[in-house]
Amino acid sequence: MKKTLICLIIVLAGSQITFAQDINSVIAYFEKTCNSDHQVVNKAMLNSSFEAAAAADPTGQLKSNTPPFMHKIDSIEVFSLEGFSLETKNQLLDKMNSFEDGNGYESLIRVKEDGENVRIVANKNGDIISEILVFSIEQDEIVFVRMSVNMDESDLNDFISEQNNNYKKE
Repeated sequence: MKKTLICLIIVLAGSQITFAQDINSVIAYFEKTCNSDHQVVNKAMLNSSFEAAAAADPTGQLKSNTPPFMHKIDSIEVFSLEGFSLETKNQLLDKMNSFEDGNGYESLIRVKEDGENVRIVANKNGDIISEILVFSIEQDEIVFVRMSVNMDESDLNDFISEQNNNYKKE
């Protein structure tokens, strides 16, 4: 009961605050929301994972099949939220939908299908992409992913193609 009450207070307080075009405020909201898990994977951890996976692959195909953009990711930050109220879901849907393009942010993909809402946004400075944000809101899980990257347009196109292929497989 306490958890539910605290969640309700957070949602009500959050609905009174208008978030600026600052992704850090969205992250702060996730950090304060009930049942939110937060994981960070840095470059060293990513490289170690790639090396371990390559070493465990006797065919050597994993290394050749890994999209080049994967090696241009500097860190991945994942916020996952389960066991949330309808009010929390609606609040985060509003935040995702109100996040506007501009100030270097550009929407790449928006999908609304069968209760699933996905939006992928890139932070660009000229031809260089420094950040990719993925918002995914489903019936029973909400996920926000923030990737620090150093990519160019061709890497970004590869990333979008990979995400489209993954979405079509599911």
